[in-house]
Amino acid sequence: WTAVEFAPLPELTDVIRPGGLANQKAPRLQSTLRFIREERGDYSLDFLADVPALEARAWLTSFDGIGKKTASILLLFCFGQPLMPIDRHVERVSHRIGLLPPKALSPERETTPATGPC
Repeated sequence: WTAVEFAPLPELTDVIRPGGLANQKAPRLQSTLRFIREERGDYSLDFLADVPALEARAWLTSFDGIGKKTASILLLFCFGQPLMPIDRHVERVSHRIGLLPPKALSPERETTPATGPC
């Protein structure tokens, strides 16, 4: 992570270009790494395992470029947090097939973590 944080920006941009939006992602990635290192002393996110799900997600989404879906994916798969990653497409289909009731909260209005099995 040190190499990524301190890489020349044009070089990092070229390396991540195949993933798309490299001109936006490269400086955001370096900024996020810098903040985590300065705030936490290293690049580890292991401390998030002990943080309540919504608080951990709020911390992650405070970084430019990290949305609720990305944060929820990281917390679910890395730390087993009870969050369901949902974007507009998943929400729309979930309503259509009856997985979500018509008045279920959208990800933007969500106030509580998911409970039970996914």
